[in-house]
Amino acid sequence: KQLAESELKYRRLVENLGKDYFFYRHDANGIFDYLSPSITSALGYSQKEFLTHFSTYLTENPRNKEVLKHTALTLHGIEQPAYEVEIYHKDRSVHWLEVTETPLRGPSGKVIGVEGLAHDITESKRLQSILMESEEKYRALFETSRDALMILEPPTWKYSQANKAT
Repeated sequence: KQLAESELKYRRLVENLGKDYFFYRHDANGIFDYLSPSITSALGYSQKEFLTHFSTYLTENPRNKEVLKHTALTLHGIEQPAYEVEIYHKDRSVHWLEVTETPLRGPSGKVIGVEGLAHDITESKRLQSILMESEEKYRALFETSRDALMILEPPTWKYSQANKAT
């Protein structure tokens, strides 16, 4: 009874993830054998469409070489920190995921696959990029201005920054 209740809780949790999250499992060969229904809202694919090798959806971004290393280490039973991966959405747009994986062990303790949770962080990365661009523009204007510009910090009102013109 406890096992059935536990399985029901697990199933409800996995199958009701938010639209930007999906749970997955792939075997030791890298072939997905389970995806939560939220794969559709996250990346546009049906569960059935995504049941291929995990590398099928990776972009050509050089950072994705690290993804292969992380997954290989996970398949060797070595826990990995969360990492980012660039992937194609079904509409062929590029999305960023933050992925947390864990080795999946069989009854003998041998690693038989990987379970993971992916979170679409595309919008967060886009906003971060806009913020960095804005900071760069501000910094360029501040540093190259012929006028004296300085920043005073309360409550002491000491100078925290001043440009070359100052």
